[in-house]
Formats: sequence, C-alpha cells, structure tokens
Amino acid sequence: MLRFPFFLFSFALTFLLCPAAAALAKRVGAVDLPGGRHIHHAPAPRLGGLALACGVGAGLLLSGAFRFDRHLLAVASGGVVILILGIRDDTKGLSPSSKIALQLTAALLAVFFGRRLEGMGVFSVPVTLLWLLLMTNAFNLIDGLDGLCAGCGGGCAGWMAILGGMAGNQAVTAAALALLGGCLGFLPHNLRRKKQFLGDTGAQLIGFFLGVLSIPLLNGGGGVSLLCIAAYPLAETATSILRRVIKGQSPFKADRGHFHHRLTDRGIPPRKATALLLLPSLFSGSIGVLLPIAPNAAGAVLMLCLLFVPICWWVEGEGLP
Repeated sequence: MLRFPFFLFSFALTFLLCPAAAALAKRVGAVDLPGGRHIHHAPAPRLGGLALACGVGAGLLLSGAFRFDRHLLAVASGGVVILILGIRDDTKGLSPSSKIALQLTAALLAVFFGRRLEGMGVFSVPVTLLWLLLMTNAFNLIDGLDGLCAGCGGGCAGWMAILGGMAGNQAVTAAALALLGGCLGFLPHNLRRKKQFLGDTGAQLIGFFLGVLSIPLLNGGGGVSLLCIAAYPLAETATSILRRVIKGQSPFKADRGHFHHRLTDRGIPPRKATALLLLPSLFSGSIGVLLPIAPNAAGAVLMLCLLFVPICWWVEGEGLP
C-alpha cells in the first residue's frame, strides 16, 4: 500500500528550495518586470519551477515509483529537456519555434520510453505527441495570476492520483501525489507579498508531467474523466488559438485575451479572479472522478456547475467590489 511520506517530502523540499531558486533567478536576471501583459506591480523572480522540479524529482525517488513502472523514465527524460527549455526561456528567452522544437524532443523521449496512446494504429505516435504538446502549452497559457497554474496543476494531479488509485496504477498515483506536494509547496511563495513565479520552467513542467501521467489513464478508458479534469487549461488553449487565428495572428503570439486577463481588466482583484477560475476547475475535476463510479453524483455536481455559470456571467458584466 502506498504511503504519503514522499508527498510530504516533495512539499517540504519544494517549499524550502524556493528562496534559493529566487536568489538564483535574481542573480542570472530571470526576473519578471511589471508592465505590458503583466498585472503585478513589482519585479518578481522566476525559476520557481526549478525548486518544484527538485522537490517532485526527490519525492519520486523516495516513493520508489520507478520500481512500479519503468515508463516513468519518460517523465524523467522528457522532464529534463523541458526543465532545460524553461530555464533558458526564463533567463535568455527563446523563439516560439525553438520552444516547440524542444517540447517535441521531450515528447519524443516520452514516446521512446513507452508512453503512447493505444488503439490508434499508425496515428498512435503523432496523436501522443500532439497531446503532450497540448498539455505542456495549456498550463503555460494559464500561468498569468498568482496561484492559478500551481493551483490548477496541483488540483489536476490530485484528481489523477485518485483515478490512478481507482485503476490500481501505483506508479501514476505515486507520481501524481509527488507533483501535488510540489505544487502545494510552491503556492505559499507565489501568494506572498514578495512573490515568486513558476516561470516557463515550472508551468511547462507541470503540463508535461500531467500529460505523460494521463496517458495510461487514457489507455484505460478514462478519456472523458481526463478531459473533465483538465477542462480549464484545455479550454483556455482552444479559445486562445481560435481567437488568434480569427484575428489573422500567429497562434503563438502573446495577447491579453485570456480568461484571467478578461476578469482582471474588469476590475476584479487577482485573487478573486483566481478563485473564480479554480472553482469551476475543481467542480469539473470532481465530475471526472465521479463519472466511473457514481454517475448520479457526477450529474449533481454538473448541475452545481451550471448554476455557477450565471454567477460568472454576472461577474464578467458587473465586476466585484
């Protein structure tokens, strides 16, 4: 039976390493300045994802998850590429084409070590690569408010841990709990007055990690559940691409049209905007977990979600004090 010390270890190590990562970020110039698309009012160090990577990696080693599933090498090998990509982007900057090329390299490593979607014949590899690229960039897109990416990523990891436990997949459960611990360990540093950011290092790592972990669950017939769990970041990605294409812009061109930008542009404080985005994500994740075991309960939660829609509509139109 799985135990939880590695979850606590990931949490504690990430929490303790964040100040060192912030100091390193300031030393190498990986600092987010206010202005432009950013809503923060003071310079904030990036590279919080480096502390997250160390905490989660150590938690995985402590859990012995690699004994359960050799395919977790896909997480480690591809994760190292994503980590290098993120550090480079946070310190020096990378072009969209370079980022996609390195993300594709990480996805190819995951496929090489056995993580691929089954039952698709010759389309198995390309669809797997597309899924991993989608998840990696989806969490990078939502990293725009304090607590949003780490909160959503931790929530998705928690739901995946439950699904992994239900499916009897100890490796997925252990890895997801390690990621949950890391996200929770980072959040206090992201929400404090002198805040620290995940940066591309952490946001892309969370998305890639979740993408790789989701593959065995998708192969086990949990497609609808996984779509519910990752509904918010996937919806953000779909609407961002569609919005930019309609405007005749590159899908990779940054803008201020994301859900979190729309809320804050209407005068809603950032923390309230984060809560308004995380609550529906929490509801949809619970639907995904309940669907296989209690469809009636899942339907009840869905009704609560539908009741939440007019509240969000009112917030969009009127704002909050």
